[in-house]
Amino acid sequence: MWNVLKTESCGVTIQSYGTGAFLSFDPSNKSDTPAGSVVTSNSIYPWSLQQNTVVPYAWYIVDHYTGKGLAVKDNSPANAVQVLELGLTNNGSQAWFFIAKEPLAGTN
Repeated sequence: MWNVLKTESCGVTIQSYGTGAFLSFDPSNKSDTPAGSVVTSNSIYPWSLQQNTVVPYAWYIVDHYTGKGLAVKDNSPANAVQVLELGLTNNGSQAWFFIAKEPLAGTN
């Protein structure tokens, strides 16, 4: 589960509800194909949400710095599959759904 929060200056941050780590991108990992890794970090990292043009009610999660969108590797339906940054495409690998959850009393 992830918290998605609007920032003051650029888009949103995406933070793990369980660990508090932020979703971010590390371009230094050259062993990935394409190069770079979607990782969690203690540093805030900016993303933007753009409405997906192919899948109704879905969103692109776009890196504020690179302009690329998060995508599931090989459009796989499996759990724990690698997430990559790719140019925005018109396929389901970049369709992300957000399900709102009402905060529990006393947890804010």
